[in-house]
Amino acid sequence: MTFTVFPKLPSLQIPPNRQDILSNHALRSYHLADPDLGGAVDLILNVDDSHSIITGQSFRIDGLLALPTCLGLCLSGPLIQDSPPPAFMASIPPTDLQEDLGRLWELDQVPEALFRSPEDERVIQDFDTSYKRINGRFSVSLPRVSNPPPLGDTRKQALSRLFANKRSLSAKDKLQAFSTVIREYLELGHAHVIPKDEIHSVPNCYLPVHGVFKDASTTTKVRAVFDASARSTSGSSFNDTLLPGPNLYPPLPDVLLRFRLHPIGMSADISKMFREILLNPEEKDFHRFLLRDESGSIVDCRMDRLTFGVKSSPFLATQVLHTLARLHASSHPAASSAILSNFYVDDFLSGAQDVESADSLRKELCDLLAQAGMVLRKWRTNSSELRNRVPAYLLDDDSSSVSIRPPNQAPKALGIHCDVVSDSFFVSIPITLSNTEPVTKRSIASGTAGVFDILGLFCPAIVQGNMEKVFALGRARPH
Repeated sequence: MTFTVFPKLPSLQIPPNRQDILSNHALRSYHLADPDLGGAVDLILNVDDSHSIITGQSFRIDGLLALPTCLGLCLSGPLIQDSPPPAFMASIPPTDLQEDLGRLWELDQVPEALFRSPEDERVIQDFDTSYKRINGRFSVSLPRVSNPPPLGDTRKQALSRLFANKRSLSAKDKLQAFSTVIREYLELGHAHVIPKDEIHSVPNCYLPVHGVFKDASTTTKVRAVFDASARSTSGSSFNDTLLPGPNLYPPLPDVLLRFRLHPIGMSADISKMFREILLNPEEKDFHRFLLRDESGSIVDCRMDRLTFGVKSSPFLATQVLHTLARLHASSHPAASSAILSNFYVDDFLSGAQDVESADSLRKELCDLLAQAGMVLRKWRTNSSELRNRVPAYLLDDDSSSVSIRPPNQAPKALGIHCDVVSDSFFVSIPITLSNTEPVTKRSIASGTAGVFDILGLFCPAIVQGNMEKVFALGRARPH
């Protein structure tokens, strides 16, 4: 055995109501390993070596486990009877500030060009051969991995998550808003109730649903997201069986730079983009979900449209746009080029040299997207003349500013905004100064890290915030 000498060991205090254990008649014939039963700890034994000191069978006495050893009788068990369950705390040490700053610089780097793998090419080819057009809309199949893992039962977890989601939203007073969105799926024909004779058909997959709330949004305050990464009883999830597909987004810096070239700037987004794309029939049973009707009964439903939370959905939605652009390149050349170069997910960001050209592009885009059942809305522009030409129901409610953001960022973490009134960019750094709270390196780095500045427009201010204020100001503290 290996022994290690420590300068100090913890002490053990026995509560008064348990000190009478020494007077128990069953212990009188035993020599205790610790006759004082408490106080300073003399020896800590590695659990790997504990078996070597055991000399007899264990037995219970007064709620404790007694174990004969070569050192004497060892007692173990709760010191306080009928006590509440202990509370546990997991502590994660803070990361090094230098590492945090290093990651900050990496986020601002322009990404390298992406090359498509043979698997990516196969996914695109499979899409081209499997998609259908139904009354103009695209109907798609999801790309699968070569040897998909088996899916176990998913309904039990979906049911459990349904109840948990109800409790959580009820506590936040948001259940009604979420229920309205889910019922809208059925009312718009984006989902249907599963007939009773088809509920037990296999294979199938139930996806837990939760709500994402965006109070800052002018249109979609609540979005239903399907958790396709939820594990089934086999340990695999629906997302494990899917391929994400290649990244088809144009580089975001390119989109932003092209946007800045135009005297007349404009932006819009596609309304309910994912849900304007149909699922091929063989995919629908893998998009099942549960809801509670007005009577509180559990209803089995399945999606008929592409959904948020499924790994392949972003690729399929973008590939639909690109295919639409290529199919109509001759009839809608300007709109086709704009779709391929100036769309980032469902956001359109571009412009023109004059109002007439901008309005012509807007109309052509709306006409082309309408052929696939899509509506381009939330129009914003820095030209009041162009704004007056856009139907009022297609204008953004807050048309005084254009938000520019990566698709996976929350609205409150946005870095770049464009004020169309002054025709200028601005940022809002989420740092709150207080007379009572000290300014620290970490608070400054955290605040400036929330600025998304892929074009480097605000580097002077951000670099000053990250470096000069951190290392030069005397009021900044180490942590």
